[in-house]
Amino acid sequence: IAMDEINTQVNLVNEAISIIDQIAFQTNILSLNAAVEAATAGEAGKGFAVVAQEVRNLAARSAEAAKEIKDIVEKATIKANE
Repeated sequence: IAMDEINTQVNLVNEAISIIDQIAFQTNILSLNAAVEAATAGEAGKGFAVVAQEVRNLAARSAEAAKEIKDIVEKATIKANE
């Protein structure tokens, strides 16, 4: 039963990782759209372009962190099943 409980928890973690990954992807798309809007605004949009780039950086960092967590969970699952 203990392994079943661990597998259930691993599945929940993987679902959470998937949600984080989806949010990071959508945030990246949003930041790209914001960058385009900032570019069309010309000089007035320069400050907004900086914000859009920072949001894009955060999205990339979130996606990378989600990938790292997924890798850790996969390795832990393999070790637990040995």
